[in-house]
Amino acid sequence: MAKKILCVVMTVVFLLSSVIVAPATADDPTAIGNGFTNVIFSNEYRGFCLDRYKSGAYIGDVFTPTDTSKATNNINNGDISQKLKIFFTQCFDDLFVYDGISNYSLKDNVGGTPTDSLIQQIIYHFVGEQDYIWGMQKTLVERVNSYTGTEIPDNGYILTLSSGDTVTFYFLVMQSNKDNQQDFFAYKIVTNEKPTHKCEFPEQWESDEDSHWHECECGEKADEKEHSGGEATC
Repeated sequence: MAKKILCVVMTVVFLLSSVIVAPATADDPTAIGNGFTNVIFSNEYRGFCLDRYKSGAYIGDVFTPTDTSKATNNINNGDISQKLKIFFTQCFDDLFVYDGISNYSLKDNVGGTPTDSLIQQIIYHFVGEQDYIWGMQKTLVERVNSYTGTEIPDNGYILTLSSGDTVTFYFLVMQSNKDNQQDFFAYKIVTNEKPTHKCEFPEQWESDEDSHWHECECGEKADEKEHSGGEATC
């Protein structure tokens, strides 16, 4: 029995680990930023480079997905994964826009700067390759540094947006199998179903010739009653 249980446990561990380490290829990195910014990978993640002094990604290059603890700075190899996850989630409304169909994508620009470039420069700041920040960069970096919420996990972080909708974030580091090539801090956004609408009824009455009621902006009616007390004179 003990051997059977051990076998089952090892099988589960193997299956879980295989999800993490299955190699992924760079699908279309040359379309944006010459293979450095918002690179598309075959596992549906997009990534930004972690070391500007290494070469970018090219179509077909192989990467190994790992946990985000592999995201380190270039000063003392300190873990910067929390900073980067805070950046993507707590600055979400500034960086992303809903496409009107089903997904969120990067805005064209933020504060007059192309968004993918803005994100890359902020990541470089946390990596330690750029000390000077200004304008929107400074605003977003300060927001990250002042965050006091709970630790953000790599997988399944649910973010409630200002619109009331929710999205789920997943994070990885895409490790290159080449010594002189970038590793990428990668993200995936899953758009969740819109939360159930909760009606709010104003004090103002709506009416027709037969009845009156309170009405939510969605059209739902409450307190509907037929008129009474005789014919109205005003």
